[in-house]
Amino acid sequence: MMNDISLADWRVRLAWKPFLESDSGIYTYSSAAHYISKVAQYIKLTIVAEQEVVPMLLPNCSEFVLVLLGILAAGKIPYPIQPTCKPDEYRSKTRGMNEVQAAICHESSYEVISMML
Repeated sequence: MMNDISLADWRVRLAWKPFLESDSGIYTYSSAAHYISKVAQYIKLTIVAEQEVVPMLLPNCSEFVLVLLGILAAGKIPYPIQPTCKPDEYRSKTRGMNEVQAAICHESSYEVISMML
């Protein structure tokens, strides 16, 4: 039988080891778990239960991985969308989703999102 190891186990066992590197520094397993937990808490507090899918308009960066894992930890489905998309592209990509009322985006995509929500 395979030994199941969760991120929480790694957070304790390898707290000091690098998990992810970004321009702003290195996320250890412990700091990554903390970041993921904060994202999950924020999502649970701000995104209504009926919204199962959470659009993500983030550039390719280390934090993208942490936000994606935070969305999963909150019990939602991450839906990455290119952050440079235009309003029409965003509408077509989110058409058919249950009432998207919130999305996670980089500041460069805020204008597109604010027009859509």
